[in-house]
Formats: sequence, structure tokens, C-alpha cells
Amino acid sequence: MPYKDYYKHLEHNREYQKKNKETLSAKKKIYWAKNSERFKPGKKIYWAENRAALTKQKRERYHSRRNNGTCGHCDCPIFGKTMMCEKHFFMGKANDRIGDSSRWEEIQKLFYSQNQRCYLTGRLLVPGINASLDHIKPQSKNPELYNKIENIRWCDIDVNKAKNKLSNEELFKLCEDVLRYKENKI
Repeated sequence: MPYKDYYKHLEHNREYQKKNKETLSAKKKIYWAKNSERFKPGKKIYWAENRAALTKQKRERYHSRRNNGTCGHCDCPIFGKTMMCEKHFFMGKANDRIGDSSRWEEIQKLFYSQNQRCYLTGRLLVPGINASLDHIKPQSKNPELYNKIENIRWCDIDVNKAKNKLSNEELFKLCEDVLRYKENKI
């Protein structure tokens, strides 16, 4: 993530935490209550003393699952060509594009509401091959829309790369110019 986007993300994160302070505090208390056993002093010492071995075990478990053709994170069946389950695929996309993996279900719902098709070309989208998320109004020009689901659509990765930082109108104008030039040259 470029520095500019990273700082934008941090700023958004701080704003979110300020707005949702009470909710986050309640969630934190629930989490600590459910996981109090994990955070007893002996557990922390055990983790500190065995960090390398535990990290190695976790990595081996992840690769073993992947070699068996299941998601490396949770051992569920893989989704498309992603080497991840459906949940972890959408969690990764949500985290990458709107900075919040907990909103993965919104991203998933959007994928299926578009009938797994690119919103610009109608091409069939295959997760892990050509499915990508596009900000309709570029986040470079509209940073306030960075995490708004209304500004995001599923798109073919090649189209998304070509669109880059253009708005839809700018992309259409560029395509028209290319076609007009090509017709005149023939």
C-alpha cells in the first residue's frame, strides 16, 4: 500500500474508532471475557518463550491445508481458483479495498448481486483469475468514498487496470477516442 493510501487508511481507522468508541469497548470486553484463558500470565510467557516453534507450527498447518486443496486459514473447501475458502477470499478483498475485513459479507453480496459479472463489460468473473474490485469514483480523487460500498463494483481485472484512476466517464471518452483513431487509420 503506498504511503499516501496508508496514511489515509490510518486516518479513516482513527475516525472510525472515535465514532464507535462505545461499541468497540463493548466488543473488547466480550472478547476478553470469552478469551480470558488465553491471556493469563502463564500463557503470555509460554508464547514468548516458544514464539518461533509456534509460528513454525502455524505455518506448517497452513501449508498442509493448502497442499490438501483446502483453505490454508480454516480447512474449508477452496473457492474458484483462489486457494482460499469463499469467506477468506471476500475477507481479503474487503480488507484490501475498503480497509475492513469484517465487511466481507457486503462484498460477497455485491459479487452475487452482479451475477458474477463485470459491471462495465459483462464478462464472467472467476475469483482468483479475473475478479477485482473497482472504485467507481477513483479513491485518488475522492478519498472520502474510500470505504463506501456504494462506490465499489466487481470488475474484470484487465478493465480495472485500464481504468486505473479514471472515472467511468473518462474511461468511456478514452475508449471512444481509441476507436475513432483506429477507424480513421484504417
